[in-house]
Amino acid sequence: IFVYPHWGKEGEYTRYPAPWQLKLAREWIDAGADGVFGSHSHVPQGREYYKGKPIYYSLGNFDFDHPESKLYEGTEDGLRLEVEVENGIRVKEMFNSEEARQNVERASAELIGWNTWKWAKKVGAFNLRKNTASWKLLLKKNFIGTFPKFLIWQILPRTLLFRIASVMSKN
Repeated sequence: IFVYPHWGKEGEYTRYPAPWQLKLAREWIDAGADGVFGSHSHVPQGREYYKGKPIYYSLGNFDFDHPESKLYEGTEDGLRLEVEVENGIRVKEMFNSEEARQNVERASAELIGWNTWKWAKKVGAFNLRKNTASWKLLLKKNFIGTFPKFLIWQILPRTLLFRIASVMSKN
């Protein structure tokens, strides 16, 4: 049994899954899944083995020519896996570049002791820039309908966390 979630909106275009994703992936393994192979971030994210079973938080864009993706670093990176299930689970990784492999190795090493604060410091500033750019486009299209939602976004706990973490990361 393999789980293939499309998840992590707040980690889109970043190499780091949210702490809730680590928790959920491990819960799936605890519930009997043999592996978790995530998608959505548009860049390969870290990976780990939990109880001997593989968790890949995102495989990235192996071949996904999306206009917005061209705006962000690493979206040309992808990871293809061959999974062998006889005599235990073995995964063969095939990266489309050495740089993609190194990025996954770095992100994977950082997942040790991963928590909400470490995650917010890693992705907060990027997430705020990306979402602010998206809000500007939405406000241009429909200011009256979008402005109340934009104000609510400004005070959401996650937005505030990212703001604080971004300031703290600069110090």
